Amino acid sequence: METIIQADVAEDHVASAVELMAQIQRESPTAGPSHHEPQHPTAPVVRRTGRTSSSVVSARIPGTSAYVDLRWSPTCKTNWARTNWNGESPSTQLRAVQCPTGYTQGYSRNNGSYWWSRMIYSPSMGVSAQWVGAPGSIGTSCA
Repeated sequence: METIIQADVAEDHVASAVELMAQIQRESPTAGPSHHEPQHPTAPVVRRTGRTSSSVVSARIPGTSAYVDLRWSPTCKTNWARTNWNGESPSTQLRAVQCPTGYTQGYSRNNGSYWWSRMIYSPSMGVSAQWVGAPGSIGTSCA
């Protein structure tokens, strides 16, 4: 009987935690899916003509053939930075920055060909993809 009571209490705690997380995400403009990783960081994209389609905005990293891209997911309403940098890990150089607020998400992971930042939930505010550091700093316009 004690095991059944403990299981019921554990289920209640899990249900309460799930509801609390859902409430936080509903009420906070930056608590959305910004902590999620891009599911398809190398998926084909098209230029954005507003925030209605998948898109990419690019800037070339000075002195290299590598680019830093700003990516947008219309499904998740998130932006993230991505680069095809072929040097050492860009753990401190690559970031996505929400322009009006300065909210920043840094490097997350790579797949061997591309490196990307964590996502920023930003359905209405502009975001810039930035490369800060060697061999030269660059950023995309806020889109």
